[in-house]
Amino acid sequence: MLTAFEVATPTGRTMAAMNGTILLVEDEQSIASLVRTYLERDGFQVVHVRSGEDALAELPRHPVRLIVLDI
Repeated sequence: MLTAFEVATPTGRTMAAMNGTILLVEDEQSIASLVRTYLERDGFQVVHVRSGEDALAELPRHPVRLIVLDI
């Protein structure tokens, strides 16, 4: 039986559930859309911005756990 903090993997193993907000910094919309889809499928909330300046503006507004950068 899984707890509220566990998920089952496709192989039947259990692991800690991931959640939280990820700040995605990506200027190319097609890549951002693909990455966002995968992250949201795995239970994350995604805030997408197109530039570093926009990312800095969003940081105080969201409890970001991870930043994914397009460098």
